[in-house]
Amino acid sequence: MIIDTEITPGVVEIEGREYAVAERTVETIEKLMEAVRQNTGKPVYRQWRAELEILLGKEACRELFSAGQKENIDRMQIIYEGVAKEFNRTADRMASSDYEEKAQQVTETIAPLNELLRQARSIIQANKGQQRPEIARP
Repeated sequence: MIIDTEITPGVVEIEGREYAVAERTVETIEKLMEAVRQNTGKPVYRQWRAELEILLGKEACRELFSAGQKENIDRMQIIYEGVAKEFNRTADRMASSDYEEKAQQVTETIAPLNELLRQARSIIQANKGQQRPEIARP
């Protein structure tokens, strides 16, 4: 088995500009966890902003969110979710691959049962038109 460890850098395009997404490193994860801890109990948009500053950089966030208190929260959420998706793309792809393998194993396991049920259905359909003999009851 060949294990490919090449990981392409993450990039997102937002409103016509490209932004590099931070690498998925222990340091980045630790910073994200700290941002969550510091913003627990505060409005969720503050957590989004803190995480985006880690993932895109402070300068990119200043460019993207220059409206201050008039910043559109829906826009911020859309950007946050897109950046988070890009940041987690390798982990998501591995999980998806694992699910596909398991689904294939389940399909192969139940294939004989599906065939048996198909045959039983055919027999039932074939016998629907036939008269059934009366069973004498004492």
